[in-house]
Amino acid sequence: MTSDDRSVSPVVATILMVAIVVIISASIGTVAFGFADNLGGTTIAANNEQCLQSLDFDPNDIDSFANSATADLDCILWFDATQESFEDGDQISRWADRSGNGFDATSSDLSNIEDPKYIDDIDGVSAIRFDSADEFEGLDTDATANEMGLDGDSQFTASTVVRPDNEVDGGVMQIGTDQGTTWGFKPEINAEKQWVFLILGESTYVVTYDAEEDAEEWIVLTHVYDGDSMSIFKNGKPIYERGEAVGGGAVTQTPEEEPTLDITNDPYNIGFFNFDGTDTADDPFDGSIAEIVVLNKAFSDTDREVLECSLDEKHGSAVNVENC
Repeated sequence: MTSDDRSVSPVVATILMVAIVVIISASIGTVAFGFADNLGGTTIAANNEQCLQSLDFDPNDIDSFANSATADLDCILWFDATQESFEDGDQISRWADRSGNGFDATSSDLSNIEDPKYIDDIDGVSAIRFDSADEFEGLDTDATANEMGLDGDSQFTASTVVRPDNEVDGGVMQIGTDQGTTWGFKPEINAEKQWVFLILGESTYVVTYDAEEDAEEWIVLTHVYDGDSMSIFKNGKPIYERGEAVGGGAVTQTPEEEPTLDITNDPYNIGFFNFDGTDTADDPFDGSIAEIVVLNKAFSDTDREVLECSLDEKHGSAVNVENC
């Protein structure tokens, strides 16, 4: 050892060891969970394929969100008005599918369905506005439900950020037609103060639930079909689960047994129903849609909560999902 060699004091050695451990731990955490640290909290950033942008959470609850960060949110359809570059009032002939699958919603081929409009700020939310006062408005996809993998024989999940007008009914969205079986949902605010979930085929199956407070309010509606029964969540709260009313919701069901879904080879309609595949306008929607996410599997509660809380986070005070 020469006179230029330096020994490391025990205190310095301890500091260096702690620093190395902290750096290694931080690196493992970032790789394993996709965490991006910042002074105001922590963000879960989704993969490019996922229908999720980001979710901030309290570092005190890091364990539960570490588990949630692995949630599989790969979708087959994702329409998100907040990611569009439209100008306020533009008529929309193409709403891009952000899932990466290319299932864009475009102008309908039906003769009396016109293009809806983009509105930059509806109670603080950017959205596509559907208004049937002068003409029916809607979009549909070139790809069929079957081409999207939505055969209805197994599972699907659909989550929508929607705001119905005050005096309205009409189809928010629909997959398939009664050439086989169709499913969809709509509000009936004016007549019965209800949301209506429909399965139409050999027999009509209807679930209705309370919507009295939803007129001119942004809500998150999630429908989960597990291959056997339907569950419905409004703002994160279950109101209809596995074929039964829950949480005190006013739910009616006709008939008592849920039919098997058999979605047909027809386009996915947004803003209107087209029950027989040829009807030029049955129940057009009056209201606004900010976001639609559709998956060809049934969400677990963890996946659903992560998605719904990301929608709550994204759309600010206009959206209020329970427990987010």
